[in-house]
Amino acid sequence: MRLRFLVTALVGVAFVGCQDQEPLSPGSPQQPVFSAAEATPFVANYASVPIDPGEVYQTGGVLHIRGMVNQGPIWDYITGTVTTVVDIDLVLATGKGTLRASVVIDVAQLDGQGVNGTWEGQAHGHIVHYPGPDALSTGHIVAHGTGDLAGMKIWGDYTNEANPGLPIYVLTGRILDPHGN
Repeated sequence: MRLRFLVTALVGVAFVGCQDQEPLSPGSPQQPVFSAAEATPFVANYASVPIDPGEVYQTGGVLHIRGMVNQGPIWDYITGTVTTVVDIDLVLATGKGTLRASVVIDVAQLDGQGVNGTWEGQAHGHIVHYPGPDALSTGHIVAHGTGDLAGMKIWGDYTNEANPGLPIYVLTGRILDPHGN
């Protein structure tokens, strides 16, 4: 009996609490959970040149690269330097492989405004047609901010489709600023 009363009371409270609310419908704009948070889409370009080849070895038909350090400029919406420490596994017979990397984007400017901070995180991706003039690399980056970028998160996709065979990439993504700045 007490259980039936408790369930009835809870249903009644839920009903009374929902009476003043408009029903949600698909496609209706919803208030974000963190209303001050802002997600800003961006596009940036960067170049990546090896500055340390890391350790290279082969097992069977797979070429392994561990700890290769790449560095180069980033420009457009984000201005600064990108440094990656990359691990690659490449099947030599097919020219296809995977990569994992730690990423540090040292930011000097963000949308033309001076910034003193970094985004630090991870990337993962795929390589096809490597080595060669049609070599393509695509993947995803997720990184968290430090310094002036503390609390901010960047995530996006990179590709060199516009520049096959060259280490010049387009990074397209979003910057999440929980402070709404």
